[in-house]
Amino acid sequence: MRVFLTGATGYVGSAVAEKLVESGHSVVGLSRSDAGDAKLRAMGVIPHRGDLNDPQSLAQAALTSDGIIHTAFGNNFDDFTGMVGTDLLALTTMLTSLEDKNKPIVVTNGPAFLGDSGDGIFDESAPIDESSYFAVRAKPDLEALQAANRGIRSVVIRLPFYVYGKGGSTFIPVQIGAAQKTGLARYIGEGANRASSVYVEDAATAYVKALENAQAGSLYHLSDGFDASAKQIAEAIGENLNVPAISTTFEIAEETFGTGLANFFSMNSCISADKIKHELGWSPQANHNILEDIARGSYKIGR
Repeated sequence: MRVFLTGATGYVGSAVAEKLVESGHSVVGLSRSDAGDAKLRAMGVIPHRGDLNDPQSLAQAALTSDGIIHTAFGNNFDDFTGMVGTDLLALTTMLTSLEDKNKPIVVTNGPAFLGDSGDGIFDESAPIDESSYFAVRAKPDLEALQAANRGIRSVVIRLPFYVYGKGGSTFIPVQIGAAQKTGLARYIGEGANRASSVYVEDAATAYVKALENAQAGSLYHLSDGFDASAKQIAEAIGENLNVPAISTTFEIAEETFGTGLANFFSMNSCISADKIKHELGWSPQANHNILEDIARGSYKIGR
């Protein structure tokens, strides 16, 4: 299968690219620079120049592909609404290119717009929390799932807050960097709020399984079943850097991380992966958990 992959040079996308190549697929990866082109070629991926702000570049690649995996998303969490708007335009462009072709597209999202999971665990039936700071992020989710009615084998994968491993991640390096700068590993309030996680290579395997086998309109949560608390994450960072883990206020967290990330770091977000395990036979294979990896594994400073 010739697969167009957005976010191919990114953290999750590059892991997905490697799994696709290993599985025998031809991969065309979205790239914005000469450095990106070189990185993709080194992985056996064909570079395609463009970005999410250039819908025409996405349409061109989509029209010549047998399927799409969309992992790209911005990183300016202080303009969360703007990032979602860009993502939605990119997604609708690619969906239009696939209409009535019964080709697969696997779209990435997260569970934040479901709101705070409290003491529970959200499965795929959990409703959108319209009062959530992140509610706007549901729009691409709904657009992708509804595309199943337009002759598109659309699938959504919701990644947990923490995709970890290989020293990367969206959030962990930010938290480690803040602790290095201040000499303190901070958590908000009591730090009892918990969030699910998954190892990046296990996530990549799920994308390939979804591309190859998922039914149109499928929605899957990913989690390894280990839901670390914010305090545990901070303590693991503290062990790594040999700095204390301390409680802080939401206001100080806003000053440190910005409003968007402070909201992430203060909420419970626990999700169940039972559905993808049952329907696609996916299961996490990592032999360590996120706390071990932060404290003594791939994130260890000076290793």
